[in-house]
Amino acid sequence: MDAKSYVNKINFLFSFRASAFPDSIIMSSLPLRTLQVPHPSQINCVAWSPDGCNIASGSDRNINIWNGSTFEPIAASKVEGRVLSVAFTPDSSRLVSGGFHGSMKLWDVQGLSLIRKYNYEGHQGSINAVVVSPDGVVIASGSIDSTIHLCRLDTAECIQILKGHMYGVSTVAFSIGGRCLASGAWDQTIRIWDVTSYACIKTLTYHSGVIGSLAYSADGLMLASGGFDNTVCIYDAITYAHIKTIIGHTGWVRSVTFTSDSSLIISGSDDKTIRGWDVTNMEQVLEWEGHSDSVTVVAASPNDAYIASGSLDETVLIWALPPSKGDFIRNLCVCISVADVAFDHSGAGWYQAR
Repeated sequence: MDAKSYVNKINFLFSFRASAFPDSIIMSSLPLRTLQVPHPSQINCVAWSPDGCNIASGSDRNINIWNGSTFEPIAASKVEGRVLSVAFTPDSSRLVSGGFHGSMKLWDVQGLSLIRKYNYEGHQGSINAVVVSPDGVVIASGSIDSTIHLCRLDTAECIQILKGHMYGVSTVAFSIGGRCLASGAWDQTIRIWDVTSYACIKTLTYHSGVIGSLAYSADGLMLASGGFDNTVCIYDAITYAHIKTIIGHTGWVRSVTFTSDSSLIISGSDDKTIRGWDVTNMEQVLEWEGHSDSVTVVAASPNDAYIASGSLDETVLIWALPPSKGDFIRNLCVCISVADVAFDHSGAGWYQAR
């Protein structure tokens, strides 16, 4: 193939890709994998371990662990009451869960053996959200009692109780460096807390509904929030200035996360869809449809290869992320000399037609 033909083929393929997906890439309604839940019930939370080796989910009946590569089940534990939130420790060896009746527990990921039940005089209601600090020392928990508790992971000692929200706290997230904690609540506000002084340093009021989810980008530059006003809001994670309100979902946005390379925001909604938004222009570029009920949670794998989603339809689904534009170009240039290139019929990726 001469140089002119080579360039023309690349141009043709990319013009085809642009024309085929002018606004968003509509992915197949068939996920890559459906994870087997031993005792099916609505999925309230899903988390991918930082090392990418495991996926955890919490439901109304149990906690489950799957292998993050083969997606085979590893362990399951029946629980009393709903598990509303799970979070891995930074070393991926332990899992924190929070749920009904103010219960919070620490589990060993291997076999899901219970390490500790936090029995201090804590929340006066269900724990809706838990997160572990980047250094692995502190657990932050948000509750329907409108407070956030900071306690030591290894000793369960309560360090501080943060008060300021008028109604129940629905979500919490540590900034990448761990200096700040963001909390969202049923009072439609997001509060930013200085973890050293325990003072609320900023209050964000850009949603007109309950704050469903919060997530910081891995590069530390952005904070995203999903709201029950059907929108996703983006903020500067340094100044906390409002950058953009993203409109597209037609139902409550219950969950938001970033891909590890900070290039995409992934959102899950009551409209039963999962959507991907390009952070450079805040435009929708991806969409997955496969759940038969509200999408309650989304989580991206650390290698940005997969999205895990949980739903009120009692399933955990795994979806393939298409390659980034840079990877697409590099892979295309490699394979073009030996093969034609086409997209598979599902729209989930591209393949070499030899």
